[in-house]
Amino acid sequence: MIGGTYKTSVLYYTVMDLPALEELSGMDPASLQLAFKAALTLKRTIDTAKLKRQVKEIEDAVDLLGTRLDEALLIDLATAYDHLAASRRAANDDLRRAELNNARVSFNRLTRRPRTGPVAAGSEKLTHEQLVAIGHLGNFHYFLLSDDPRQALEQAYTCATMFPLLAIEMFPPEIFSRDYHAELRSITRRADERRAMALALHDRAMVDYRNERREYLREMAWKLPLAGGALLAGLVGATVSPPMAGRGLQWATGIMAGTGSKSVVPPGRPRLVIVDLEEPETNALMSRVSAEADQRHAVLQR
Repeated sequence: MIGGTYKTSVLYYTVMDLPALEELSGMDPASLQLAFKAALTLKRTIDTAKLKRQVKEIEDAVDLLGTRLDEALLIDLATAYDHLAASRRAANDDLRRAELNNARVSFNRLTRRPRTGPVAAGSEKLTHEQLVAIGHLGNFHYFLLSDDPRQALEQAYTCATMFPLLAIEMFPPEIFSRDYHAELRSITRRADERRAMALALHDRAMVDYRNERREYLREMAWKLPLAGGALLAGLVGATVSPPMAGRGLQWATGIMAGTGSKSVVPPGRPRLVIVDLEEPETNALMSRVSAEADQRHAVLQR
């Protein structure tokens, strides 16, 4: 539905009507309406099991960067999501609200996390912004379960601005104008195909190299003794006629360079060179996600 009222389990929430959206931004208003609808659909499907899986899914998303969350952070996240799960099972509104508030405190502690200094390039640690983004991801679930999809989306877009990869992995693709998750998988698949092709070509080149080296060594097995004999003959002859030393060297050189099918220089080992095109493509995608999230966040705050 575009423009209208979506029903949640507790209250009715009226989404901004189309004229209001058109006044705020040039963004396609239907796209933002779909974001509200996706958030509310997700809210209806969230159960305690799904909430308890969130920490593992966050770990998996972070693992895509080759990074791991520290134990203290994992414990805080697990505790916060346990509170959210408990709110879904609460027997009354007071208990439900208390559990939600406990979770909110934990997530806010992450969003207000102080900087501990710059993170070195190539560090396996998350940046300060990425850690803060995890707190906004938690607040997305808090506001969603508190029946406030507008603020939930604000938190989602804040998270996406700071840590677009996490947002792509954790949020419904419908909250954006396009399926960035599918685009990321496409980039990864193409990179894997390029890598597999490069490895296959390298394997083929290594087979040719081994064959070539085997033939080279076989040829050197008779050329080296023959050239050595010619050189030795020249040196022996030099004891009678000194110019024979130079003649012997010429014979040896001629044998090494002019006989057989192989040069004196052994065949070179092929090098495996894979140009990583995935990183620039991925970085460009992350920039687009972050820019769109920033624009949508600004629209929601007006």
